Amino acid sequence: MRPRFPTCQEVEAFLVSEFKDHPAEDVLNAFSWAFFDGNYEPTDSKKVWARKLMADQKDSGESEDILLARVWHTCFPKTGGRDPADYFLADWVRMGFEELSVPVTYALSGLEPGQPSTKFGKVVQAAFAYRRVAADWRRPTERAAKPGEIEL
Repeated sequence: MRPRFPTCQEVEAFLVSEFKDHPAEDVLNAFSWAFFDGNYEPTDSKKVWARKLMADQKDSGESEDILLARVWHTCFPKTGGRDPADYFLADWVRMGFEELSVPVTYALSGLEPGQPSTKFGKVVQAAFAYRRVAADWRRPTERAAKPGEIEL
């Protein structure tokens, strides 16, 4: 069975219901880039590896095998790989919150394991679902909520 993704109308209704204190038009304008307009494209990790490998090899003089192993473990740690495009999407949501002057917070729900308990987490999760991003929403959300504290 294929997963069901939210429609444009469902996303708009969700956003308006989450931000009841703000006019619907302002809410939809604030999040239009994150949900509808922004050019989200998953990063081709092989191209990223190749560029990084070539740059590192020039700088350090180390063998290609050692550098490739280092790049591999950076891109695919035990917790999973990192796609910069997913982090951009979470940043776009953060910008929408800032435009509405709503505080950006991050926390996991104690009642529903693996689910966001803050408005920011719920909106990032909705953006990932609408854009059909297969990645987990947690790390990009945490990094966007605490810029400068967490390394990519």
